[in-house]
Amino acid sequence: MKRFVRQAHKSAFRSQLFTRTEPGKNEKLRPEPIGVLVLQARTIQPQRSPKMSLHIEEMLQTHPRSRAENRDVLAECIEACFSCAQTCTACGDACLGEDRVKELVQCIRYNLDCADLCFATGRLLTRRTAPDNDVVIAQLQACARACNACSHECERHATMMAHCKVCADACRHCESVCMKLAA
Repeated sequence: MKRFVRQAHKSAFRSQLFTRTEPGKNEKLRPEPIGVLVLQARTIQPQRSPKMSLHIEEMLQTHPRSRAENRDVLAECIEACFSCAQTCTACGDACLGEDRVKELVQCIRYNLDCADLCFATGRLLTRRTAPDNDVVIAQLQACARACNACSHECERHATMMAHCKVCADACRHCESVCMKLAA
Protein backbone atom coordinates (compact mmCIF):
# COMPACT_ATOMS: atom_id res chain seq x y z
CA MET A 1 0.00 0.00 0.00
CA LYS A 2 1.62 3.26 -1.10
CA ARG A 3 0.79 6.61 0.42
CA PHE A 4 1.22 10.04 -1.03
CA VAL A 5 -0.01 13.55 -0.37
CA ARG A 6 -2.21 15.39 -2.85
CA GLN A 7 -3.38 18.97 -2.71
CA ALA A 8 -7.05 18.89 -1.72
CA HIS A 9 -7.87 22.59 -2.01
CA LYS A 10 -5.56 24.78 -4.05
CA SER A 11 -6.72 28.00 -2.46
CA ALA A 12 -6.31 26.76 1.10
CA PHE A 13 -3.09 24.80 0.40
CA ARG A 14 -4.41 21.93 2.51
CA SER A 15 -3.10 18.43 1.94
CA GLN A 16 -5.03 15.24 2.36
CA LEU A 17 -3.62 11.72 2.66
CA PHE A 18 -4.75 9.23 0.05
CA THR A 19 -4.13 5.50 -0.27
CA ARG A 20 -3.69 3.58 -3.50
CA THR A 21 -6.02 0.62 -3.26
CA GLU A 22 -5.44 -1.04 -6.64
CA PRO A 23 -2.04 -1.04 -8.31
CA GLY A 24 -1.86 -0.59 -12.07
CA LYS A 25 -3.08 1.84 -14.66
CA ASN A 26 -6.61 2.27 -13.21
CA GLU A 27 -5.60 3.15 -9.66
CA LYS A 28 -8.43 4.22 -7.38
CA LEU A 29 -7.83 6.72 -4.63
CA ARG A 30 -9.74 6.88 -1.39
CA PRO A 31 -9.23 9.41 1.38
CA GLU A 32 -7.82 8.13 4.63
CA PRO A 33 -8.14 10.21 7.80
CA ILE A 34 -4.88 11.83 8.80
CA GLY A 35 -3.70 10.81 12.26
CA VAL A 36 -5.65 7.55 12.45
CA LEU A 37 -3.52 4.53 13.18
CA VAL A 38 -4.18 1.69 10.74
CA LEU A 39 -3.48 -1.71 12.29
CA GLN A 40 -2.95 -4.85 10.29
CA ALA A 41 -5.39 -7.43 11.61
CA ARG A 42 -3.69 -10.47 13.09
CA THR A 43 -3.81 -12.34 16.35
CA ILE A 44 -0.67 -12.16 18.43
CA GLN A 45 0.29 -13.28 21.87
CA PRO A 46 1.86 -10.65 24.11
CA GLN A 47 5.60 -11.15 23.93
CA ARG A 48 8.38 -9.53 25.85
CA SER A 49 10.47 -7.17 23.78
CA PRO A 50 14.08 -8.28 24.33
CA LYS A 51 15.39 -4.72 24.21
CA MET A 52 12.74 -3.29 26.55
CA SER A 53 13.09 -6.24 28.92
CA LEU A 54 16.80 -5.83 28.94
CA HIS A 55 16.59 -2.15 29.89
CA ILE A 56 13.97 -2.74 32.56
CA GLU A 57 15.88 -5.67 34.02
CA GLU A 58 19.18 -3.78 33.91
CA MET A 59 17.64 -0.82 35.75
CA LEU A 60 16.14 -3.11 38.38
CA GLN A 61 19.45 -4.95 38.82
CA THR A 62 21.46 -1.76 39.17
CA HIS A 63 18.97 0.12 41.36
CA PRO A 64 20.28 0.32 44.94
CA ARG A 65 16.81 -0.30 46.45
CA SER A 66 15.53 -3.08 44.21
CA ARG A 67 14.97 -6.44 45.91
CA ALA A 68 16.10 -9.54 44.05
CA GLU A 69 13.26 -11.87 45.08
CA ASN A 70 10.53 -10.40 42.84
CA ARG A 71 12.66 -8.73 40.17
CA ASP A 72 11.52 -10.98 37.28
CA VAL A 73 7.81 -10.59 38.04
CA LEU A 74 8.28 -6.85 38.58
CA ALA A 75 10.06 -6.45 35.24
CA GLU A 76 7.36 -8.47 33.48
CA CYS A 77 4.63 -6.36 35.10
CA ILE A 78 6.26 -3.04 34.18
CA GLU A 79 6.63 -4.17 30.58
CA ALA A 80 3.07 -5.57 30.45
CA CYS A 81 1.68 -2.29 31.80
CA PHE A 82 3.47 -0.13 29.21
CA SER A 83 2.63 -2.55 26.41
CA CYS A 84 -1.03 -2.66 27.44
CA ALA A 85 -1.17 1.14 27.65
CA GLN A 86 0.10 1.42 24.09
CA THR A 87 -2.20 -1.33 22.83
CA CYS A 88 -5.28 0.21 24.46
CA THR A 89 -4.42 3.62 23.03
CA ALA A 90 -4.05 2.11 19.55
CA CYS A 91 -7.30 0.13 19.92
CA GLY A 92 -9.23 3.22 20.98
CA ASP A 93 -7.83 5.08 18.00
CA ALA A 94 -8.70 2.20 15.67
CA CYS A 95 -12.25 2.18 17.09
CA LEU A 96 -12.51 5.87 16.20
CA GLY A 97 -11.67 4.94 12.63
CA GLU A 98 -14.45 2.35 12.37
CA ASP A 99 -17.64 3.13 10.45
CA ARG A 100 -19.87 2.35 13.43
CA VAL A 101 -18.00 4.51 15.93
CA LYS A 102 -21.19 5.40 17.85
CA GLU A 103 -21.55 1.74 18.85
CA LEU A 104 -17.98 1.73 20.20
CA VAL A 105 -18.19 4.63 22.66
CA GLN A 106 -18.01 2.35 25.72
CA CYS A 107 -15.11 0.39 24.23
CA ILE A 108 -13.19 3.60 23.51
CA ARG A 109 -13.84 4.83 27.04
CA TYR A 110 -12.53 1.57 28.55
CA ASN A 111 -9.52 1.70 26.19
CA LEU A 112 -8.62 5.20 27.36
CA ASP A 113 -9.19 4.45 31.05
CA CYS A 114 -7.18 1.24 30.87
CA ALA A 115 -4.35 2.95 28.97
CA ASP A 116 -4.12 5.70 31.61
CA LEU A 117 -4.15 3.26 34.53
CA CYS A 118 -1.61 0.93 32.89
CA PHE A 119 0.74 3.81 32.12
CA ALA A 120 0.48 5.16 35.67
CA THR A 121 1.01 1.68 37.11
CA GLY A 122 4.11 1.09 34.98
CA ARG A 123 5.56 4.41 36.14
CA LEU A 124 4.70 3.73 39.79
CA LEU A 125 6.31 0.28 39.67
CA THR A 126 9.43 1.69 38.03
CA ARG A 127 10.10 3.96 41.01
CA ARG A 128 11.74 1.66 43.56
CA THR A 129 12.92 4.15 46.21
CA ALA A 130 10.75 4.16 49.35
CA PRO A 131 7.48 2.88 47.82
CA ASP A 132 4.28 2.82 49.88
CA ASN A 133 3.32 -0.86 49.51
CA ASP A 134 -0.36 -0.20 50.23
CA VAL A 135 -0.49 2.36 47.42
CA VAL A 136 1.38 0.02 45.05
CA ILE A 137 -1.01 -2.86 45.79
CA ALA A 138 -4.06 -0.60 45.40
CA GLN A 139 -2.69 0.63 42.05
CA LEU A 140 -2.01 -2.92 40.86
CA GLN A 141 -5.57 -3.93 41.79
CA ALA A 142 -7.05 -0.88 40.03
CA CYS A 143 -4.98 -1.62 36.95
CA ALA A 144 -6.08 -5.27 36.96
CA ARG A 145 -9.72 -4.18 37.29
CA ALA A 146 -9.42 -1.74 34.38
CA CYS A 147 -7.73 -4.43 32.26
CA ASN A 148 -10.52 -6.87 33.12
CA ALA A 149 -13.25 -4.41 32.11
CA CYS A 150 -11.44 -3.43 28.92
CA SER A 151 -10.77 -7.04 27.89
CA HIS A 152 -14.44 -7.99 28.37
CA GLU A 153 -15.62 -5.01 26.33
CA CYS A 154 -13.08 -5.63 23.56
CA GLU A 155 -14.03 -9.31 23.42
CA ARG A 156 -17.59 -8.24 22.52
CA HIS A 157 -16.21 -6.72 19.30
CA ALA A 158 -13.28 -9.09 18.65
CA THR A 159 -15.04 -11.17 15.99
CA MET A 160 -15.66 -8.09 13.85
CA MET A 161 -12.57 -6.02 14.71
CA ALA A 162 -9.16 -7.68 14.97
CA HIS A 163 -7.71 -4.73 16.88
CA CYS A 164 -10.15 -5.46 19.72
CA LYS A 165 -8.91 -9.07 19.85
CA VAL A 166 -5.30 -7.88 20.13
CA CYS A 167 -6.31 -5.42 22.85
CA ALA A 168 -8.27 -8.03 24.82
CA ASP A 169 -5.24 -10.35 24.77
CA ALA A 170 -2.90 -7.60 26.01
CA CYS A 171 -5.36 -6.61 28.75
CA ARG A 172 -5.75 -10.20 29.98
CA HIS A 173 -1.97 -10.62 30.13
CA CYS A 174 -1.50 -7.35 32.03
CA GLU A 175 -4.32 -8.20 34.42
CA SER A 176 -2.78 -11.58 35.27
CA VAL A 177 0.70 -10.15 35.85
CA CYS A 178 -0.66 -7.30 38.02
CA MET A 179 -2.60 -9.78 40.18
CA LYS A 180 0.48 -12.01 40.44
CA LEU A 181 2.61 -9.10 41.65
CA ALA A 182 -0.09 -7.83 44.03
CA ALA A 183 -0.38 -11.25 45.73
